[in-house]
Amino acid sequence: MSRDPVVAPRAPRDLWLLAGILAVALALRLWAVTFGLPYLEHPDEPFWIFAVLKMVKTGDPNPHDFIYPSLYYYINAAIYLAYYAAGRAAGAFHSLADLAEPTLLIGGSGRLALPGLLLGGRLFSVTAGCGTAALTFFIARRLTGRAFAATVAALLVAVSSVLVAHDRFMAPDGPMTFFTTLTVAGACLIYQRGRWRDYVLAGAALGLAVGMKYNVAVFALVIVLAHFLAAGRAGLRDGRWIAAGAIAALTFLLTTPYAVLDARAFLDGALIDVRHYTGGHAGVTGSSLAWYVSYLWRTDGPVLALAAAGALWGAYRRQRGVIMVAATALAYLLSIAAFAVHFERTALPLVPLLALLAAALVAGLAPCAESAHPSADAAPPSEAGRPAAQGAFAAGRQWAALVALVVVTLAVPLVGTVREALRLTTPDGLDTARIWIDANLPAGARIGVESYSPWIDPQKFSVQGFYKLNDHPPEWYVAEGYDYLVFSQRMFRRFYADPVNTAAALAQYEALFRAFEPVMVFTDGGYEVRVHAVNPFEITD
Repeated sequence: MSRDPVVAPRAPRDLWLLAGILAVALALRLWAVTFGLPYLEHPDEPFWIFAVLKMVKTGDPNPHDFIYPSLYYYINAAIYLAYYAAGRAAGAFHSLADLAEPTLLIGGSGRLALPGLLLGGRLFSVTAGCGTAALTFFIARRLTGRAFAATVAALLVAVSSVLVAHDRFMAPDGPMTFFTTLTVAGACLIYQRGRWRDYVLAGAALGLAVGMKYNVAVFALVIVLAHFLAAGRAGLRDGRWIAAGAIAALTFLLTTPYAVLDARAFLDGALIDVRHYTGGHAGVTGSSLAWYVSYLWRTDGPVLALAAAGALWGAYRRQRGVIMVAATALAYLLSIAAFAVHFERTALPLVPLLALLAAALVAGLAPCAESAHPSADAAPPSEAGRPAAQGAFAAGRQWAALVALVVVTLAVPLVGTVREALRLTTPDGLDTARIWIDANLPAGARIGVESYSPWIDPQKFSVQGFYKLNDHPPEWYVAEGYDYLVFSQRMFRRFYADPVNTAAALAQYEALFRAFEPVMVFTDGGYEVRVHAVNPFEITD
């Protein structure tokens, strides 16, 4: 096998390229980072706000809930304490009790009195997302030896519609992807240099990644591969890869100490997540492998094709670094595809790996500097002038074709990223429905809402949240005295998207829609909200 280039990104040109990439990454992630505020439209963000506030206010470092490891709790607790200290210095807060909890109707429908509690966590995700782009540049530069290929890889991460969307959320997925990419960076150094500090870096990064979410433990593979691809069979006598594993385990325990101190609760919580992913989830259960491949193709498009070609190129050229990345990507994809439930966020760690594989192909296709600029010593000018000119022309055409390919590849995810940012910053059915309901429905009306519904003031109306409204038949809502039901596209349309496998749930929604008259249907911004009357009052215009 051939040794890959070892080029550290230290040249001034590299630093300027990296600065430009980070500016793009930051701008795209900050665009729409305040979406929804002061309303809570993401179903998972309130979970973190409530959990971290409880930890900060009680002073109890045990989260008592281990569906996730503890590192993300502690990072956000530090952010909240800094936020509180700044507010206290400004005279806005007098005690921790002033950190007001959100008001939540149901998942995806709530309101914040202090938007800063959410914005701090989102900005941490933005920062981690920019860091992922920087790490991708570093890895690609070392693996390919080409600044152009490294720039392409980092830009693919910077503009990725998959990553940018989730780097705006207060959730562990974006930071987790930063740490998995840091693990790959450490593995790259192990395979190229093999110093002790490289093993320490890779092991610590792995421990931090697993401290964010359990399922990325499979990234231990990249450390093992790096060790043995560099050392061969002699690596069996070198126990540093085992030491890296021990460092990973120790780092995980330092960031999730109650895995030992409260072992029973830890095991119960971790098993809940396993049962969730193996059992099923409304609208996101099925052939996970096909779903993940289809999702990545729909969102980042040509990146997936270039990555597959890059993996084959690296295998053909026997480039160990590319093989290491490709094997890690495949192992992670197969590990998440083994579960029945699939989520967009679970695919995030794949994106930097795919970008690196695409960069490997770009580096392989790029004309060599020598062919574009032959040495004058190769032949006398009279004999070499025409071949040299022809070679330069051919190299120019190769570069033009390669740049066109890169532009198209970058354009697809960038268009998706811009479209999503515009969607988040454009008023939609949630906004118009919220305003209309507040202005037109009679005060005191009893309203049932399902997940992802518009915010309805519980001080003005009698509001009850339901995970999904089809959990009860029409006659139940009549008997319970409901006046209105509010249906949200993000919940009910998931069943219309898969009518064969969700026929029973779909029939239940159809029964509700037939039984109760639609008062208003909002479709602004492509988001549908339906308000149906159960025992209708007189509606004002």
